[in-house]
Amino acid sequence: TNTIKHMVKKYHCAKYGFAIFAFLLALVPGSRAEAAIFNNDVRDLPTVNIVNATQNPNAQGSAWGSSATAWPGETVSLEVYYHNNGPQTTDIARNVFTWLNVPTNTSALFTINGGVRADNAAPATGQVSLTITGGNGTERLQFIPGSVRWYPNQGAQTPQPLLQGQSGAELFTAQGLFVGDQNPGWFAQGNVVADFRVIQSAPPQPTCPTSTTLPASNISQTSASLNGSISGITQGGAYWFEYGTSASFGQNTLQQGAGNG
Repeated sequence: TNTIKHMVKKYHCAKYGFAIFAFLLALVPGSRAEAAIFNNDVRDLPTVNIVNATQNPNAQGSAWGSSATAWPGETVSLEVYYHNNGPQTTDIARNVFTWLNVPTNTSALFTINGGVRADNAAPATGQVSLTITGGNGTERLQFIPGSVRWYPNQGAQTPQPLLQGQSGAELFTAQGLFVGDQNPGWFAQGNVVADFRVIQSAPPQPTCPTSTTLPASNISQTSASLNGSISGITQGGAYWFEYGTSASFGQNTLQQGAGNG
């Protein structure tokens, strides 16, 4: 019995000793959980941005925005921006991923979502739109392989190699593109850029011009004025009249340019 009581006493001492140690540990400076926060500063850029790269080949600053327009055949660039605003230098964002959700359907208006997340930070998300001009409604966005570029911090003037041998296509998956751990601070703000080309699934079909023969005028024994109209000519064309004393005609005038109209 004395042995059992002694063991119980030792157990109680160990239990309370552990509780005291845990309490003291909570009071030790630097023992707080990392508090990473993405893109919540008023000076931060939007999380997702877009630009017409064909019309702005060296896009900087204000050229990027929340919306853009593009013609079929042009290239647009999409950006995911991230900045860890953790209040202390120890607030490192762990296992950071960026992603883009780009529609694969055909449309004249696209809405694109994306964001950044970490194991110890809530996701920061954004949305942009792209309007197609001069299209026929069968346009879609085609990813340009090898176009994903990673600028891990403000000191990176040129893209850096993607981590862990990634190809860049991971940016468009549910998991996203892995960009490692991210330190807090303005120098560590970074971004990922990818390019898409606007293509037409069904090129517009050419339309045939239409002509209308109108009644002749100024008719005499030896001459007459032949009249008619043409519509639907978009790239230049020519016209002529066929005439004769029977339904088979047999004669025609010289060809003349019809212009556009």
